[in-house]
Amino acid sequence: ETKHNRHIMHITSNTMAHGNDQAEAVAEEVVSINNAGVICLEAGKLAEAARYFQHALALSNDTSRIALSRAQHNYLSDFSQIEIPSFSPDHKAANMAHIYQRGEYDEGMNTFSSPVRLEKNLGLGVDHLSAKVIVLYNMGQLHLRLNEDNSAAEFFYEALPLAQMSPNNSRGSSSLIAILHNLGHIQYRIGNHNEAMSTYASALTVARHSFGECHLDVASTLNCIGVLYFHMPRAETNKALELYIEALSIRRAILGDEHPDVATTLNNIGRVHYLEGAYDDALEKYLEALRIRRIVFGENH
Repeated sequence: ETKHNRHIMHITSNTMAHGNDQAEAVAEEVVSINNAGVICLEAGKLAEAARYFQHALALSNDTSRIALSRAQHNYLSDFSQIEIPSFSPDHKAANMAHIYQRGEYDEGMNTFSSPVRLEKNLGLGVDHLSAKVIVLYNMGQLHLRLNEDNSAAEFFYEALPLAQMSPNNSRGSSSLIAILHNLGHIQYRIGNHNEAMSTYASALTVARHSFGECHLDVASTLNCIGVLYFHMPRAETNKALELYIEALSIRRAILGDEHPDVATTLNNIGRVHYLEGAYDDALEKYLEALRIRRIVFGENH
């Protein structure tokens, strides 16, 4: 019996090792295919990017079916109270006809707008889940570039619970924050201010919990919430200004005084002053923002 049991254990061990090897091979393929999609997306080859991401997503579905670890359960419990408003089909369809975007201004709402590359050697277990999150996120970015906000939101919503199950580390938290930012931005652009406010508030909770107060993700989220207050049907300029000033302080502490994100926040502060009729204060902030942008981008930008 003992000899028989050892034989069974040996076969089981070999089978598991073989399965792990196969999973790793598939994971490496997901990395390569996703990154090829990112290259195409950055080059504006959207149809090719779509084919790569769809293939990567199909493969990632086979490698991400894993049980939650204790660390994942603990991480999920930290954010279990976060509620993200979802679009109902009728609500989405009704609002998509009223999409607006203040494209003439750089308000700093596009912090998380780039596709994400995956790294080689993902390792075993939970990293496969993280890979699927990234592929779904990139699919969302693709559909944003196609001006298909409904489809983009669907991919971000699919990625959201998986991102909440990702490891409790900076990469996992950053993925969750990026997804929330993109969902909030879609809600903002179609005029759902209250839903956007709730989504960005969730992003701020995650950022502060994960990184503390002095972090660029915290600053970016504060800035975005300030933009929402500024564009409320009845602008709440005092709240917007308070948030902008807090974001500016963090950005200056981390990035220094001459950075494009600092200039963007200064410009937002200037707009608040202008709306309140404090034109001298507005001009001061606009000129400071212009000076920084000239230093960073040059006169002919």
